[in-house]
Amino acid sequence: MIQYYHENEKNLSFTARAFRCDRKTVRKWLRRFLKEGPQGLKRKPKKNPPPHKTPHEIEGKVIELKKKNPKLGQDKIKYILSGQYGIEISSSTINRILNQKGLIKKRKKKWQKKRDLKKLREDMNALEELQVDVKELDDIPPIYPLIAKGSLPRYEYSAKDNISTLGFVCLAEEKSLINSVRFIYLLFKHLQSFGIDTSKIKLQSDNGSEFIGSTSAKKRSAFTKLIEDVFGAEHTTIPVATPRFNGGVENFHGRIEDEFYSLEDFTSAKDVQERLFGYMLYYNLERPNQGEGINYRTPFEFFREKTGIDDPNICVFPPLILDKISLYVPEMLGRGGDFLPDEVTCTNRLTLHSSILESFHLKILLLVSALNQPKSPGK
Repeated sequence: MIQYYHENEKNLSFTARAFRCDRKTVRKWLRRFLKEGPQGLKRKPKKNPPPHKTPHEIEGKVIELKKKNPKLGQDKIKYILSGQYGIEISSSTINRILNQKGLIKKRKKKWQKKRDLKKLREDMNALEELQVDVKELDDIPPIYPLIAKGSLPRYEYSAKDNISTLGFVCLAEEKSLINSVRFIYLLFKHLQSFGIDTSKIKLQSDNGSEFIGSTSAKKRSAFTKLIEDVFGAEHTTIPVATPRFNGGVENFHGRIEDEFYSLEDFTSAKDVQERLFGYMLYYNLERPNQGEGINYRTPFEFFREKTGIDDPNICVFPPLILDKISLYVPEMLGRGGDFLPDEVTCTNRLTLHSSILESFHLKILLLVSALNQPKSPGK
């Protein structure tokens, strides 16, 4: 601006128009240049900070609390500052301080999460991470009347592999620790019969009493002992009241409710078992999964690719009613996984239930066809 002013015959108005400012501004920079030379053209910090600026001491306390516990959010930091230090500061101010110091971790975009999941599935082997949960069936309107009469089991025990998405289920009259132990005993024994090394499995559950026993217990539950001591696997639990951490099996519960329990008309517990067996064969062997990294392959196809096990009978896990199985904690913990009662042994299950699979598959195809038909006007 100063150079332009001198090159254009020291014309204030012309210089002001060229730099889109008023003549008062041009005079200000001229005075600074004449008084201090080129150094006067540099921006000078204000002598007094603005009255609304947060003091450095408070900023330091906010940063200290965040670094000490990175999980603290702006509202909790505000509560701690007010309660313990008598410092009143708004949540938005805390958020601004943390952002300026780069202490807020950016949330991943959906595409980034999908990319990470795809890489995880590529790096990990199948059946290394299992999620287990219990689904309550008495909140499904179509089957509630039969459950209320005692004709159908009230609970479904489910296990889902995070990598291949293979699913395994059993039914139960009650949600209890003994039934959880029975379910895992049968499942791990089943996997061992196909050469799966159960010591490499990491099994995750919530903090329900059916998995960890009493919340005040000082010892491991029978469920944890069975997993870790008998089968050599690892049992972990998710944080309290965070079902999203068990998202894989929770998603499976939504699928089986929409595609099975809400569609079928049941008459007895035996009828439920047979049809559920057929659905699980369909789910594992024929239903394509569009999950990230699976690319519309069935769970068994992806499992076979990851493990090299080509026997589809690994998917043949009958949905037994756990309360009716004569398995008890002492024998399950004491026999090292080498015992199964007669009622749970079955040979050539896939052949015996192929007709169930065909019947159920036909119903699914008819349903999809009906849903894809365009609706007529007025409906």
